[in-house]
Amino acid sequence: MVLGVYWYFEFPTNLYNYEHFVFNKGRGGHADNPAQLSAKVKVDNPETLIKDLFELVNRNIDARVFAYLSDDNVKISIGGYAMHDYEFELALKVEALLKGCNAIIIDSSEFGKAELIRIENNNSKVVSTPGTGLLQAVGSPVRKYGAETASLGFDCNLETSKKIEYFERLKFISKSVNINVIHYLEQKHTERTDLMLFFTNGRQGRNLAPKQRVDVVKFEEQLKALNTQYDIKKGFIGYPTGKQKALMIVDKEFVLQ
Repeated sequence: MVLGVYWYFEFPTNLYNYEHFVFNKGRGGHADNPAQLSAKVKVDNPETLIKDLFELVNRNIDARVFAYLSDDNVKISIGGYAMHDYEFELALKVEALLKGCNAIIIDSSEFGKAELIRIENNNSKVVSTPGTGLLQAVGSPVRKYGAETASLGFDCNLETSKKIEYFERLKFISKSVNINVIHYLEQKHTERTDLMLFFTNGRQGRNLAPKQRVDVVKFEEQLKALNTQYDIKKGFIGYPTGKQKALMIVDKEFVLQ
């Protein structure tokens, strides 16, 4: 599972600029369409462009491009329900290819009968999502630069005297599964403390570095064992409120606001 910063409803304004690509935001709800960057161009040698796209994708784990070919017209799409920096960086590389072949932007929408060419790097790994009910996949409000954050949430309470030691162990098991951000809300009672915990990551795929994948099954197993050791109770006594506190943090301006 890929956690961290992504875009769906908004474009990352002031972070990326394109000449050929147009951003189509996701709509969610009944419309339920992925967000995507798309470019419609006319090129002299579409076969050469397709070959270059395959070479680009094969060099980069996680890369995926859809090309629609209709004579000399090519539509290129990059998108998903969670667009990370990776997809926007990949589009920059594709745009460099378009400039190199002197691609001309066109307005034509006549790609209904076009040949679809899927260009994917199959080396990427699929890691499962939460399945035991211990952790919940949670989203976030739209934050700076239109970004959102995908996290795992865990609501619990523990003896206040054990919190610091529990936090240290939490950091250890989180790092072991590629989780680099933990933030939380808390509410203290007489002897116990409520914790609303969030586990996530920062920006994914900058400079086309592979995305960080989290083994959620392994993390749930480790967290369950840790909870038993520290007598952690699921749920709250009251309800945590106030300002988010960071136990581990990267890309703070995107993750916390």
